Amino acid sequence: MKKIQMIVAQGIIINNNKVLIGLRNSPHDFKAHKLWQLPAGEVEFAEHPAKAVTRELKEETGYKVTVIKSLPHIENVLWKYKTYQAQVVVLTYACQIIGGKLMVDGRENSEWKWITEKDYKKLKFTPGSTQALKWWFNHNR
Repeated sequence: MKKIQMIVAQGIIINNNKVLIGLRNSPHDFKAHKLWQLPAGEVEFAEHPAKAVTRELKEETGYKVTVIKSLPHIENVLWKYKTYQAQVVVLTYACQIIGGKLMVDGRENSEWKWITEKDYKKLKFTPGSTQALKWWFNHNR
């Protein structure tokens, strides 16, 4: 069975003490489709993860962001499929909006929502987002 490994940078965008999440739109990926997630993307070869998160958040959300800080939370997510396994190392950054406008194009996320910790506890998330948000809400009260 083929094994792949990737690094993903995800952003916790904070605005008025709320965090932005997206409803994943990936019907081909039954394990993640229709789960909530933080905006994120793969770090390209030789790209710094902080640069990757600002690029990916702009592409996915339409917001231009700046990284406030790298969070000391790193997640290791294993996905098993019929023909391959994927190990995804997820790095999380706290980010602030500095420009742009929220967009919904339906490609990666079919909906966006600003949530509080109370909202978080009611929703189902992808694994990397679940643990990062749990850490975030436990450390930022």
